[in-house]
Amino acid sequence: MRNYTIFYTIILLLSISCGNNKKTEIVKENIETENIAIDSSIPLTIQEVNIELDFLKNLKVVELPYRDSTNFDNHRNVRQMAENEIEQLKLKSKVPDGSEFALNYKIHFSNNFYAIVINYQLGDHELFSTLITYDNAYNIIDLLNVAYDEIAESWFRKESTIYKEHIVVEDISYTDGNPQIVKTNYKIDSNGMFVEE
Repeated sequence: MRNYTIFYTIILLLSISCGNNKKTEIVKENIETENIAIDSSIPLTIQEVNIELDFLKNLKVVELPYRDSTNFDNHRNVRQMAENEIEQLKLKSKVPDGSEFALNYKIHFSNNFYAIVINYQLGDHELFSTLITYDNAYNIIDLLNVAYDEIAESWFRKESTIYKEHIVVEDISYTDGNPQIVKTNYKIDSNGMFVEE
């Protein structure tokens, strides 16, 4: 390190004596940045490096608890997604046969991950509302279907109540004429995973 300091000092003196201020600034910049120490023991938090995608900035944020009962009758007011948005959110990697992708809303669970709800169709008769968690680089962490509607026989539906730390999913069947409801609880862990309880 001592040799570098002597070398830069000599260059600095030569630059000053020649009257070339531009070289002096460059040498000073090199000397100043030479001694910067990066402390790798201080981790960056996800909040410090999060960058929200432009098309998500105006997406409505819902207050919790929130009841999602998305169905064919009420989902038409959501914004359809452009192909590049579908690619940025990596939706085709998880739902390759999905179509009619639409942004529904976002939820703030934590600063450790993003959470958005999208709608998509499988064929003409099935509609899904899916909660997806993403890391700060928009890699999918986990996904959970929070609402479902099918209009072929209208025998099955799904609705959910979303709380800050857990989700109650209700699978509703009308196969025998009367609604049969099966409830499943999911915990949302600090990493954005949905863990069945």
